[in-house]
Amino acid sequence: MALTIEKDNSQYTIIKTSIDNGEGCPPVWTTDARTVYIVSDKALDFKLPNWDDTNDKPIITTTENIDVPASENLFEPTATTAGVIPSHAMPPFFSLANTSGATATVYIYILKHFT
Repeated sequence: MALTIEKDNSQYTIIKTSIDNGEGCPPVWTTDARTVYIVSDKALDFKLPNWDDTNDKPIITTTENIDVPASENLFEPTATTAGVIPSHAMPPFFSLANTSGATATVYIYILKHFT
């Protein structure tokens, strides 16, 4: 389940991925993000990967990711509602986990800071 960049320019990036049931996606970096929208045909959970100090990168395995509960700052995507990460709650990277019972098709829209 790779992250495929569908479009990337100075204003936004569109990423497409497929996440099998019981799996997660690789970390999505949000270094330049202003707002992130996630559109999925299944309900997904936000996750924050733990950091691998030895290799200086996020740990990709879903068992080592920390659940981020939905709140007034974070809206997890469902089959009928887009997920949102606003700028004031933006982590440096995040992952998504699928526990819906079926494979999810996911689009991640990263709106960037304009320069």
